[in-house]
Amino acid sequence: EKVAKTIAITKKISAWPLPPPPDFTLRAAQVLLRDAHRTNIDFPALAILTNEVSTGETWNEDAVKAHRNRVPLSRVRELSRIGSNLHINSDEMLEKIKAKISSSEEWIDRIYVALGFSNSERPTYLEAMKKIRIMYETPGSDKSRSLERFNIDGAKLPTIVDEHLLL
Repeated sequence: EKVAKTIAITKKISAWPLPPPPDFTLRAAQVLLRDAHRTNIDFPALAILTNEVSTGETWNEDAVKAHRNRVPLSRVRELSRIGSNLHINSDEMLEKIKAKISSSEEWIDRIYVALGFSNSERPTYLEAMKKIRIMYETPGSDKSRSLERFNIDGAKLPTIVDEHLLL
């Protein structure tokens, strides 16, 4: 019976697709790992499963923290990349993470266009700072007020964005 269980677990793990099936959640992977440990047999797939569950648990903890708090956009992007490559279904949290990225990136696109850059053009921070300085040179001007609105909106972003720090 134990050998049959190890074979079944090994087959399930060796066929892991990306993206993972909807029913293979972190909880399902933890249950599978618990069942694997109960066999008291050390088999190669056990190490793979243990690593994947550990990675999934760490990712989930970090993703929940990033979802609940305002963290740097670079960190949220990293979590999205990691979550997209898990063999454990994390779609619900991954969608929340991607939504934070999307709203932050939309703001970044808008600020660069307001600074006179095209959507596809990403200036250096020094180039952006030069434009910002010029726009702020006339206090009360439309350009100055526009930057002030961007600054207020940037403070409300779900992530910490480097471009907001320039304002």
